[in-house]
Amino acid sequence: MSRRQDPAAREDLELALRITERIRSTLDLEEVLQQTVTELGGASGASRCLLQLQPDSGGTSLMIEWDRGDTRPLGYRPPTPIARRVFERGEPIVIDDVGAHGDGEVRAYLESVGSVAAVNYPIAWRGSVLAVLGFQDDRPRDWSERAIPLLERVEGQVAAALDQARGWEEQRRAVKEMERLGRLREELIANVSHELRTPLAAILGAVETLRRDDVPLDGEIAAQLLASLTEQSKRLQVLADDLLQLARLQAGEVRLRAEPSRLTELLRRAREGIEIGAGRAVHMRVSEDGPVEVDRARIVQVFSNLIENAARHGDGDITIDGSAGPEGAVVAVSDEGSGVATEHLESMFEPFAHHGDRPDSSGLGLSIARGIVEAHGGTLLYEQPDGDRRHRFVVRLPQPGRGGGGGAG
Repeated sequence: MSRRQDPAAREDLELALRITERIRSTLDLEEVLQQTVTELGGASGASRCLLQLQPDSGGTSLMIEWDRGDTRPLGYRPPTPIARRVFERGEPIVIDDVGAHGDGEVRAYLESVGSVAAVNYPIAWRGSVLAVLGFQDDRPRDWSERAIPLLERVEGQVAAALDQARGWEEQRRAVKEMERLGRLREELIANVSHELRTPLAAILGAVETLRRDDVPLDGEIAAQLLASLTEQSKRLQVLADDLLQLARLQAGEVRLRAEPSRLTELLRRAREGIEIGAGRAVHMRVSEDGPVEVDRARIVQVFSNLIENAARHGDGDITIDGSAGPEGAVVAVSDEGSGVATEHLESMFEPFAHHGDRPDSSGLGLSIARGIVEAHGGTLLYEQPDGDRRHRFVVRLPQPGRGGGGGAG
């Protein structure tokens, strides 16, 4: 009998066509995959059918499962040991009888889920394994008779569904990112306008008062007005400098001058000149003072910003924990306050994120600090309180020679 006349082949073709039609008719990938796995499981005669997507950066994978009804739930966090090997090798794994299989981990896994036989097949698209599709059974099986031909016939349709879904997801993320950038641009314009108006209004008010000739000004009042002019002019200068630095960081135009440094020296310089307040103290603890290769002035700016934030917005003593070793440098700045409110966690590193009532803050400090750290190839994160651990800002820098080193971006 020819392949074209084979009833099983004809059923497989009809199944492949149904998968193709589902791909065209819905954007719900999980729904398409669940229906596909259900049909494949029924057609295979196996006790279980599994589709496991490529693991994410955290090593976890989405798994779509079908079982015959008399099989206990898998209860296993994907990817399974067999699927993991298929992802690594890009080749099918066929086990007709687990008793004859030499891989101890795979054998232990199958026995733990009540399976005797298994086949796992890579679903590849343009040279990349997107998923692993396969069957398990509670009795020995010759998978070459029905299951492997079935997997071969539907591989292209399942791969197309996964690739199309990946494309949709990328488009969705791109649209959301464009929407986010649009909102940020509008907020930036509004915030810059607000930040400019406040000192400009004070400057114009002082100038108009000084220009009046109908009201006599004694020396003390004139001095106060001139002091206000100086203070507000400096505020505008700081705002302009911060905006320019932030723009350069975001555009990747900041060139770093990395030099070997010691962490204790950087932290000491960062601490200088910051008013902590009466009754408060700064405790610096450096457990390992290995070399770090950074742009000294810019990293000092980062540490100063974090210490100053703790002084301005925190409570109690400030603690700076640091270490610099073979794996890189870590610096954590904490205080005894309650920390950042939950509603501000998502926006705290965005430009003009004002979470306090101090008029001398532009709200750009954390955005600039994160940009500088990322330009070095590191990270700046905020961690909420956890048990006995205080809330804290944590800077992680790569060891010398592994950072960004050349610029931001």
